[in-house]
Amino acid sequence: MSKELKTKDQLRKEVGKRLKELRLQKGKTQADIAGILGLDRASVSNHEIGRALPKKEELLVLAKFYGTTTDYILGHTDNKETPDPYENEREFLTAIDLSTDEEIKNRFIFEIDGQEVTEEEFKRMVAAVRSERLYRKNP
Repeated sequence: MSKELKTKDQLRKEVGKRLKELRLQKGKTQADIAGILGLDRASVSNHEIGRALPKKEELLVLAKFYGTTTDYILGHTDNKETPDPYENEREFLTAIDLSTDEEIKNRFIFEIDGQEVTEEEFKRMVAAVRSERLYRKNP
C-alpha cells in the first residue's frame, strides 16, 4: 500500500478491487450484496469496477458483513482484521498474573469516570480480580 495521496480514480479502483476480493472470499454474488445493501446489482458492479464509491452507510454495512474495517476497504491499511476492542484489558489481566502491583501501576494508566484511580482504589481493584480468579480455580 502506497502512502502517497491517491487520485479519486485510483481510490475508486482500489476500493472496487478490495470489495470484489472480499465478496468472492465470502462466496457471494453481486446480486447477494445488492440485496444486503438495498441496491440494484448494477450499483454493486459500479463499485467493484471503480466507477463509483459506496456511500458511507454502505461502507459500514459492508465492513461489518465482511468482518473487516472501512480503513481496509478504503485502502488506508492492508490489515483486514478487525481490531480487538478488549486488547488492552486482556493485556492488563495477563499482567496481573505476571507482575508485581507496582509494575502493573507503572505500565498502565488507570482512570474511571475521567479521574485517575487512587492508590487505595488500585489495590482494591487488583485484589478483586485476583480473588475472583482464585475462586474460579478452586470453587
